[in-house]
Amino acid sequence: MRGNAPSAIHYCAFELRYGLEYLLFELLVLTGESLTLREYRSAIGKPKEMKKLLSGSARNYGKLAEFSAIVVSVDSHAPALQFWDLEKIFRYWGIASEFLHFVGPHEVSYAGTEWLTPAIARLDAVLDEIWKMITGTLGKAIMRPSQMEPVEQGRSKNSPAPYATRLESAQR
Repeated sequence: MRGNAPSAIHYCAFELRYGLEYLLFELLVLTGESLTLREYRSAIGKPKEMKKLLSGSARNYGKLAEFSAIVVSVDSHAPALQFWDLEKIFRYWGIASEFLHFVGPHEVSYAGTEWLTPAIARLDAVLDEIWKMITGTLGKAIMRPSQMEPVEQGRSKNSPAPYATRLESAQR
């Protein structure tokens, strides 16, 4: 089994990083009024550029997520949605990247259980945390104030929230 472990760790790390990069792409699309192909291409595989795009004034994901969470919290009929912590996502990206780029001789890295066991545990902890986040909610969403409709006078308590038709959600 230990002989196949390096391949399993590489595969796990690759899939983790690929999934995180796709999640970041989805967040870019959800937060931006427009995302150019040039902007996206400049950030592919570059965590600092991706973070810059998601945190910049044009599409500040953190502020939009905070705003969206507040809006959703005041509506008892709102679905449970996931608002991602960008710092965690980029930390997970870094962990996955570590296992894509092993350094050192075979004997002192993946050949020994003193390296192998913590490596598996570290990846498992990240995957477990992500799994709990995605299975406990309906999906990702962002509400932009610029797209929210004003509340109409006389709206009944049981009618859907005025933003319900404008909620941009990548549901799974």
